[in-house]
Amino acid sequence: MVVLLTDFSRSDGVFMHLTGKEPLKGAHMNRVQRMMLSSMAIPHLLPLIVREVDDDVSLQYNITGKKMLSQCLRQDKLELTEFYSLLLQIVTVLEESRQYMLSPDQFYLDEDHIFVEEPLSLAVLHFTYVPLKQAIREEPLPQVFLKLITKMMACVDNMNGNGIQKLLRWCSDERFTLAETRQLISDFMTDTGPQQPEPKKLDPRFKVREYVRTNEEQVQFSAVSYSPEWKMPEAPQWRMPKAPMFSDEGEEEEQEQAEQEQEPKSSSMKTYIVLGAVLAAAMLWKFVYLDHPGAGALWICLLGTLLLAGGILLSRIGFKPPFPKMGIHKNEEHEEYEEYGEHAKEAEKNSGLGAYRYPVDEDELSALSNWRRDEKSVTVQEEAPVRKELEKKPPELIVQPPQTVLLSRSGLDKEHKIGAAAYSLERTSRGSSGGETITLSKGSFVIGRSEEIAQYIDNTPGVSRAHVELMVKTTGCTLKDLGSRNGTVLGEELMAPYKEYPLSPGDTFSIAEGKYTLRVDK
Repeated sequence: MVVLLTDFSRSDGVFMHLTGKEPLKGAHMNRVQRMMLSSMAIPHLLPLIVREVDDDVSLQYNITGKKMLSQCLRQDKLELTEFYSLLLQIVTVLEESRQYMLSPDQFYLDEDHIFVEEPLSLAVLHFTYVPLKQAIREEPLPQVFLKLITKMMACVDNMNGNGIQKLLRWCSDERFTLAETRQLISDFMTDTGPQQPEPKKLDPRFKVREYVRTNEEQVQFSAVSYSPEWKMPEAPQWRMPKAPMFSDEGEEEEQEQAEQEQEPKSSSMKTYIVLGAVLAAAMLWKFVYLDHPGAGALWICLLGTLLLAGGILLSRIGFKPPFPKMGIHKNEEHEEYEEYGEHAKEAEKNSGLGAYRYPVDEDELSALSNWRRDEKSVTVQEEAPVRKELEKKPPELIVQPPQTVLLSRSGLDKEHKIGAAAYSLERTSRGSSGGETITLSKGSFVIGRSEEIAQYIDNTPGVSRAHVELMVKTTGCTLKDLGSRNGTVLGEELMAPYKEYPLSPGDTFSIAEGKYTLRVDK
């Protein structure tokens, strides 16, 4: 991969220069692409001039009358359709570049190397193409395009719909192609959405059933989505359970619900039991008494019939064991709660929870009681031996907490300014004797007439919305013209746009009728 360096110059126009971190040679150039770019003007590509001095190659691009995309994204806002239009323009240029024997991987897809003819909403984009044999980046094209989309999203006002989410997911898909991306963005622009795949052909006997099911789904969906009378149901309000906490109401309700669910099954089982008992009684009378009549057989049949009748009666009524439920009785639980109520109140008071109540299980109650029993009051006589042992230890072994120091406001300001000098600008105008002092903060400081972008507003005629940018660093200050229409003069030299110039205390630069001088505050 080739590492490129960017520079700018102004000489009969504005030019951007690309050179290699290691010198580029003529053998590094792709001859076919170089001849194609020099022999014809390819739409949406910056005009390229290849300069060779002692076999060292530099690429020179003419950017006169154009503005860097990164600066336009900071100044302008886009509608969603305009955003899609710019993306469609990018994808179209990349896809159609193959007609000129160019490779989409050699485009410098970066907001600092794409230039725009203003305004951004109706912009014509111009791209930087690097005709080298080696790749200019390691990342694949979909990832580079994805980064460019995320940076351009910052200037979109209303991102309605899910088109952008689908586009971002598509850029991460292994099936990514420029042709399908172009079609996808076109669908988003026309608000038709991506084309749905054709339904699969079904067997003739399933056509009617499938049609009815689809219609029902559509009716239900439309009723939920577009019915103006439909309202969101209110969420149930949660309430704190009332005392006493130790109750089995929840368990009883769960048992009742389980019994109601088992009622249909139990009713059918009871019917089978009755029929089985009647059949058993008939068999008993048939084989015992009718086949062998006698007093003993009669009593056996009567006793068996009574037992079967009792079994049927018990199955119909239901059988509940007379034994009590295992566990602590409610009254016993209340007694335990009252016994440890004082401890719980004291624990709540110490923890800051106030009168808040929460369920306490048996383990917590036992732990609470043990805590009460183990609690001991420490007297002065017991503390004395401990103090003597601490006094015997050397002072360096005793760990003491650090002391809290309250800093004054002047001390904070002084610490904040460490590592960076305090700079200011002195502004004077032509024809006026007085001046104005502008305090510079660390970082970026923009001068222009746009209140949304600039930190200092200069409404003098001839000043652009974002004219110049000062970068205050720990090592000093730099000055950069942001592609202004009328330019910036540093000393007596007209600055090249987008190029950083070092600015020292006492240096002056002029913007329209204003003159700025850099000062250092002592």
